[in-house]
Amino acid sequence: MVTKAPKRAFTAELSTTVGSFGTVNAIADVTGPLSDQVAARLILNTEKTDGWRDLSRDIKEVLPSLTWRVNESSTLSVDYDHRELKVKPDNYGLPFDAQRNIVPVDAETKYYSPFNYSDQTIDRLTVSHEWLFSADLSMRTALIQDSRKLDM
Repeated sequence: MVTKAPKRAFTAELSTTVGSFGTVNAIADVTGPLSDQVAARLILNTEKTDGWRDLSRDIKEVLPSLTWRVNESSTLSVDYDHRELKVKPDNYGLPFDAQRNIVPVDAETKYYSPFNYSDQTIDRLTVSHEWLFSADLSMRTALIQDSRKLDM
């Protein structure tokens, strides 16, 4: 997984989206230098929706990262991803007829159990080192620790 890398120039971005079924999404992305050799980035994301046919989602993400430019040909990066996902899954989907067409049903019709849920927490720490040998050759090593909790 490749995340957005920290930049050496300060930038900040805020965005929000509002949509059907009570959908609201908001993102904050701030990046910039901490010193001559270290740059940082923080991305915050949240999304909440009641969902079509009440297939709700509630997602929260915190994604900080640091990049240290050790010298002209070497960088060390540390990325941390924290994600909390609460989703109501649809086990059965939509009914199809013999010709593989979706059967017209009322938009309020539900084919899943009202007790369906999927709660997941993901924590991932990545430490990577990149060596640039020439314009055409580089080598990247990474150590990744990944933790997931899933409750369904």
